[in-house]
Amino acid sequence: MVSTTQSGRWAGYATAGCAFLYALTSFYWGSGGTFALDTVGREAVRLIEAGDPGIHLAVWFAGVVKVAGGVLASMATSTCGARGSSCGAFSWASPPSTTTAARDGRLTATLRRRSGPRATP
Repeated sequence: MVSTTQSGRWAGYATAGCAFLYALTSFYWGSGGTFALDTVGREAVRLIEAGDPGIHLAVWFAGVVKVAGGVLASMATSTCGARGSSCGAFSWASPPSTTTAARDGRLTATLRRRSGPRATP
């Protein structure tokens, strides 16, 4: 049986793979390729066939954005540490663990000791 963590990881890798494949088509069309070009809008086809440099730049930019999405998807699947704590691209979005809370409590207590007694108003 596949655990929830494993299925989430595979979903991230599948997302990254799809993003990279879609990026390849953008780079292909941005380089002047015409195979399957009729699957996009008529105006885009007309601009690409006319050799408009602006549309080529836009298609290349779309490819770069798709690659960035694939990188983010693959980074979201990464975990580190013995307990599988998240340290990937989205570790800031996960709720704090008890270890983090305990560490923050010790840090707060240490800072209070170093700053001296508080003056009461």
